[in-house]
Amino acid sequence: MNDKWMNDLKDLSGDFRKKAPEGLLDDIKQEMSRRGVVPASESKKAPVVPIKWWRRGAWLWPLGWLFMNGIGRLCHHNRQSLKLRSNLKSMQNLLTRR
Repeated sequence: MNDKWMNDLKDLSGDFRKKAPEGLLDDIKQEMSRRGVVPASESKKAPVVPIKWWRRGAWLWPLGWLFMNGIGRLCHHNRQSLKLRSNLKSMQNLLTRR
């Protein structure tokens, strides 16, 4: 029941447009000029700030960090594996002596 009257109301007012009163736009413009308000279309554009070279290259620092981190991890892994190999060899030497 509620949906029916809402749909009827939408159908009746669907294409309804009321014309603005005559002179409304002129009254608005006069009031704006009296208050010193500037319309948005006449406002100045913001100045363009040039991008510095360091901003262009700012994306390089994460790549450098990843590269150096990767090298550090590889070196650490190599040191660990060398320690393991030496420990394994020493254990083998101990076992073969007996």
